[in-house]
Amino acid sequence: MRWGSAGFYIEEPPFEAELAPSERPCYEGPIELRQYVEEAAKATGVNGYCFRVLRAPPLHSGFGTGTQVSLSSYRAFQLLLGLRPDPAPVVAERLGRAKVSGVGTLLFEEGGFMMDAGMPGRPRPLLRLQVPERWRFIIVIPEVDRGPSEREEEGVMESLKWGAHESLLSMMAAGALRLASGIAREDIEDALEGLRELQRATGAFFSRVQGGLYRGPLAALAAEAWRHRVFLAQSSWGPAMYTLAEDELSARGDADLLLETMREVGLKGKVVVSPPRNRGAEVNSLEG
Repeated sequence: MRWGSAGFYIEEPPFEAELAPSERPCYEGPIELRQYVEEAAKATGVNGYCFRVLRAPPLHSGFGTGTQVSLSSYRAFQLLLGLRPDPAPVVAERLGRAKVSGVGTLLFEEGGFMMDAGMPGRPRPLLRLQVPERWRFIIVIPEVDRGPSEREEEGVMESLKWGAHESLLSMMAAGALRLASGIAREDIEDALEGLRELQRATGAFFSRVQGGLYRGPLAALAAEAWRHRVFLAQSSWGPAMYTLAEDELSARGDADLLLETMREVGLKGKVVVSPPRNRGAEVNSLEG
């Protein structure tokens, strides 16, 4: 089964951490992220270290946090050993990541907007574009149940079949192409329309699993936002949802509106405004 994927790299919320040599393993940060750091340490053969997480997006919430922590940790351990970092796709294969979606691995390396070629376990780029620097992402993070873990997701994807959904596949392709075209031409209205088409088709395909075009309570939030003429896309399984704005001023207005919209549908949470990140992750040695 081949699963293509598309996604953006953004500045907020970021993953930031510090790594220093130590006589024994030391970890400070969210307990749910510890396994990714330990797996990277084991894979690189590092036994003594002190890893401290400074900031991190929530796990299993549509940010690809597991992938970013795994790849960042692995690269940091390589630098600690004085090794030349391996390319992210090579590391992903080594760590057993990107089994469903490869776009997070590719974004880690290059940033911007990426579409992968649909090769599970072997991320290969299909398309990469710079996102206009003035554009802003408005990310809504409701306080609802998180999405499935990597292992749970693999089980879900294995149970789905493309055969009976050729029309949805065509809709996804058309939406993705329109989204990419809008980004390339810096036409935000066309980009948003492409994103809307992609969301509708993807949501319909996964509706049997998530209960509709959006997962659970996210449907009410999306419907209320659209009543105010703001379109929201679901990032992966959510709960993070997002839209695009032409500039910072417009984004702040949409953020205020979406925060109020969450209250209207009885949800708590936060809204983040972020510029795009048109470069990959930075993992640097303080000594270098």
